Formats: sequence, structure tokens, C-alpha cells
Amino acid sequence: MRFRFAFLWSSLVAAAAPAAFVACSTGDTTTKPPPLVLSEEDAARRDSAPPPVELDAAPPLITDAGPARGTIYVHTGRTLFLFDPVGRSFKTIGNFSCLTTDAFYDEVGDIAVNRDGEIYGTTLDDRFIKIDPLTASCTQIATSSDVSGYPNSLSFVPRGTLDPANDALVGYFDDEYVRIDVSTGKITVIGKLNPPDASTVYESSGDIVSVAQDRTYLSAKTLRNGVVQDGGDVLVRFDPKTGARLAVAASSTRKSAIYGMGYWAGTAYGFTAAGEALAIDPATGVTTVVPVDAGGARSNQGVFYGAGSTTVAPVR
Repeated sequence: MRFRFAFLWSSLVAAAAPAAFVACSTGDTTTKPPPLVLSEEDAARRDSAPPPVELDAAPPLITDAGPARGTIYVHTGRTLFLFDPVGRSFKTIGNFSCLTTDAFYDEVGDIAVNRDGEIYGTTLDDRFIKIDPLTASCTQIATSSDVSGYPNSLSFVPRGTLDPANDALVGYFDDEYVRIDVSTGKITVIGKLNPPDASTVYESSGDIVSVAQDRTYLSAKTLRNGVVQDGGDVLVRFDPKTGARLAVAASSTRKSAIYGMGYWAGTAYGFTAAGEALAIDPATGVTTVVPVDAGGARSNQGVFYGAGSTTVAPVR
């Protein structure tokens, strides 16, 4: 999600640790031991033993009707695209119809997609809109006069998280976690990403991705003593019920300004202000660049401003 008032190329540093994730505490990190390496003899004995019980196994796949699996929507300030994570290609859907001026902030800042394939978004001049996924036609739900502003990241979290019957739309103002009513655009504060006494804090760099069978992640910048650290954005895993951070990926993405994120088959896809598409391992933060051609798409403050994918995307 592009910031409303300034073009920010945030640089971040992830905690250096051999573990795939570093558990979050009050600012300190605790590294996990390295993985066990088995000899061939031990491995043979292991393979002949009964399978272990998985204590943290993923729940069964959800089979509810929703958008085509693998569909990731990506956008610039004025144009909606469809990204195919299998063919790794872009298809233009259309220009957002509710942008009627050439004003600098008359652009869509971020979008979110629910389990039914409905798309909601916000503009840089603080309008809350609903977007047709087939045409990019958009209608206004609320304006900046109704709220103090909209967050710089958006995602739906799966039903049963904040609403027993429906996906819920959430976002972050820096590290403040909020919920948005899709009918009225009203914002309700839920909690904070960081504990109050943390010496190292994380703030939204641009977007959230949440999948029912997996976990919920935020692309974030790292601050120590109020100073943004170099090194690239990191993935922060957080509790979608409270907004509190749970863990930070040990590896930095080494890319800044990841303003959009989607998900497909166990991989998070990031989209940057520089126009890059990234494949990110959500468990480790390890990132590879995906060669794509967005057809010369541009926005006033870079290229990609946001992205979104269904909350029932497959995890494998």
C-alpha cells in the first residue's frame, strides 16, 4: 500500500538468526537450535518407524466456493491487473472508474479480496471503495469526512477470526491494528503490533496476507530507537485476532517498499514500488525475484501500490 503523503522507500533489517523464524518478545530474540542432521543409518531407522503425530498440522482445506484459486489481484494507482502465479504473468483488467481527476492523490492505495472474490479498496485521498473484479469499475462507500483516514495496508482475515460468519477487513496504521466495516467504512481499533516495552519495533511497510489454512503476515519495516533500519522489508507473523506480533522471519526479503502481497500454494508474492514481483517463503523470508512484464505500468509514486488474494487460497 502506498503512503498517502510521501514516497517512502523504507529500508529494514531482519534479526540475524539461523532459525526460520525468531519468536517475538519484548524486544529480545531467542534463536532456535539448528536442524538435526541424521546419518544414513539413523535416517533408515527413522523412515521405518511409525509416522510422528503433527502437533501443528494445518486444518483441512476449505472447499467453499470462491474466486479462481491462484488468482492474485495487483494494482498500480490507476489500473487493476490479474497476476497468474503459475504462469507468472500479468493480465490487465482495466482502469479504476471512480478516479475522475488527475490529482496526485486520486489513486487507489490498496485493495483486499475476501473468500467470495469481492474486492474492496482505499484511495490515497481517503475514500473507501468497492471494485468489480471483472472490469475494475468502482463505487464509493465512504469518504475521508467519515473517518480520520484509512490504513496503509489492507487484507481480509478468514471468517471465524473476528467475525464468526464472514471474513473481516483489517489493516494497520503503522503498528495500530484496525478493522473496517465494509458496509459503512467505519474503523474500529483492535490492538497493537508491538509490545509497549519493545526496543525493536516493526511498522507496516505496505501490506498483509492472510490465508485460512496458513497464517497471517505483514510486510514491515524495522525501527530501533525510532530509526528505520537498512536491509529491506521483513515478514512479521501476527495474531489476526489481536494484531500482536508473534514472530519475525529470520531472513530479510532484501527488498524495500513491498506495498502489495498475495498468496498461492504456500508462497507469498510481493509487489514493490520499483515494479518488481517477488516470490517469498513465508516461513523464512527468503525472497526471489519473479521476472514479469507489467507493460510499462506506472503510478505517481512508483509502480505497484497494492495487491490482494482470497482468504481460501490453497496452501500447497
